[in-house]
Amino acid sequence: MLTFSDQVRGWVAGYGYGAGTVPGAVHAFSALFLIAAFLSEPRTVKIPAQTRIFLAGMFLLSCAAIYTIAFSANYATGGILALAKHGRYYIPFAPLFFLSIAGSFTVRENLQRLMRQVTVVSFLLVTVYYSFGIYTAYYTHCGYEAYTGEMCVLPVYKNLEKEGVPEAAIHQGVLATQTFTNYCGELQAVEVYIKSVPEGQAGSMRFSLLDGQAGQVLASRDFPVGEIAADSYLELPVSLPPGHAGKQYSIQLESDDLPPDDGVRATLTPRDYYPGLLTVNGVASQSDLLIHYTCDGP
Repeated sequence: MLTFSDQVRGWVAGYGYGAGTVPGAVHAFSALFLIAAFLSEPRTVKIPAQTRIFLAGMFLLSCAAIYTIAFSANYATGGILALAKHGRYYIPFAPLFFLSIAGSFTVRENLQRLMRQVTVVSFLLVTVYYSFGIYTAYYTHCGYEAYTGEMCVLPVYKNLEKEGVPEAAIHQGVLATQTFTNYCGELQAVEVYIKSVPEGQAGSMRFSLLDGQAGQVLASRDFPVGEIAADSYLELPVSLPPGHAGKQYSIQLESDDLPPDDGVRATLTPRDYYPGLLTVNGVASQSDLLIHYTCDGP
């Protein structure tokens, strides 16, 4: 039940590779469209009750089979959220459900005419919102949220796995520098994904943001190891100086007191994912630090 609503939303609408966010209005108007279409239908479909029960039963059986397959392939101990992404797998069985309820009852004729109009209007609204969501997902940097007053979070990763990917060990004598280009408004924060931290260590890791051209330190903080959570993003808030209009930045990770055999491990992308360069002690890497930066939307 914890993933039921996510699976229903995935059944109604989604974008390829899980990219972007489907506008909430798509789900609302899709529900209105289905209800109005059902109520606008005259009672000309005559399906025996036994046939309706059979169709509904086959729909439930097919959904249970798909859920079982997804559960078996994606379940990890203590985690169920992977199941939320498979709502689209129920689409082929939807006709079984709709046929099982088609023409089961009818409303008076004037209400039917009204429902036909509601059906057309809600379908057009679904198309408009869904198309706008596609545009923001694939043809803008920030995505749909930035156009509804939320902050812009970049880069947007598509199907990026965090397991079995390279890592950078941050300890004494190591300086990891990741450059990136800001594609939205004023920078508010930067994040780095931390895979693991040493246990029982009293050291710290310095997380800094620099102006990519002038080299000026814009924000910096020493994070004690005990305050760094593994398998999560470590955030550094940014307060830019007045009038700052830079677009090129550098993230730096280093430590003065973590021993070489027991450092903080930052996750890397499996390849070069965005305009920027990762160097470790001056040596260029084919990967990037797994980062996010938050900025004002368009």
